[in-house]
Amino acid sequence: MHDWVNSFPAEIIVCEPDKTILEMNQKAIDLYQKGGGAALVGKNVFDHHQEPSRGIVKSLVSQRETSI
Repeated sequence: MHDWVNSFPAEIIVCEPDKTILEMNQKAIDLYQKGGGAALVGKNVFDHHQEPSRGIVKSLVSQRETSI
């Protein structure tokens, strides 16, 4: 991961098309610390979202969109 990613002031989570989390920047790790933090890498991104955010994330992933 490039240095700028960890200094970026918002969460960044990168996942595979199969929904497996590949990378998280430090902001995302800190934000999701109660849910596992860095240990979420390798897990399914949908396993850690409740509705309605699960539906939003599913749409983003299936459409290959970003959320800003």
